[in-house]
Amino acid sequence: MPKPWQRTFNNKGFDWSFRIRTGQARDFFSPTPEGPRILEHKRNVLKSDSSRYLAECEDAKPLVRRLYEQAVSWGILSRKDAHPHDLRSLSLQLEPDILLVDGSSLAFLAGSVCMPSSWSLNRTLGKPVHEVHAAVPKLNEKIGQHIDRFLRSIPSGKSFYRENWSITLTDELDYHPDLKRPRPNQDTAVEDLYLRLEHQLFTSVNYGIIMAIRIETVPFESIRKHPQTWNNLAETIRSMPDDVADYKGMLHYRDSLAEQMQAAS
Repeated sequence: MPKPWQRTFNNKGFDWSFRIRTGQARDFFSPTPEGPRILEHKRNVLKSDSSRYLAECEDAKPLVRRLYEQAVSWGILSRKDAHPHDLRSLSLQLEPDILLVDGSSLAFLAGSVCMPSSWSLNRTLGKPVHEVHAAVPKLNEKIGQHIDRFLRSIPSGKSFYRENWSITLTDELDYHPDLKRPRPNQDTAVEDLYLRLEHQLFTSVNYGIIMAIRIETVPFESIRKHPQTWNNLAETIRSMPDDVADYKGMLHYRDSLAEQMQAAS
């Protein structure tokens, strides 16, 4: 079976799409071999600077309670494991990062995001999805309405997966913008890069939507072993519009990377 990162790119180059597929929330939240490392990371960052990684609006409590109840129903938590209204406690026992979205306004009401991919929870909290996406060039124009319709129409009890991606120099879990981690440049060798994937889950509950995120980092050298995926990724990078490449921090090395990938194919 293809890995999710093999399905993320097609041979048509860069395009605006919101590719989703059906999934199972229980499976997404179930413990993994990486769990101890992830939970230790969460404990460390929430202890060092919880305000950077954990936040909630006043009216988020019903959704936090629903997250707790769902985790219990999935068999991920027992009722003695966490307080039903304590997002921090829940976060320290659930491997994925969590965002809670109001079902009416589609505003982000709460979150515990300890493994952000170059975005800030505090700059997202309280804003509706379309306002958060306004920072991404042409995203709302191309697929904004489709995203809103999808979020409003998720059937109760159903879950869906999708992926988002970026390119990094390390496999660090935490890419919060405040950390100012080094970025690739036009002199970076392709074998030094990682494809960073946000595996996203969306599931509908009373009052709103639970969005969960898992991070996967794939060395470019591993992708190179899959020629079709390698070529599809190279074409996606090569054909990416300038404004999108600039938003992703790739404009200054996009062409060099695409050329390196073509030469290595």
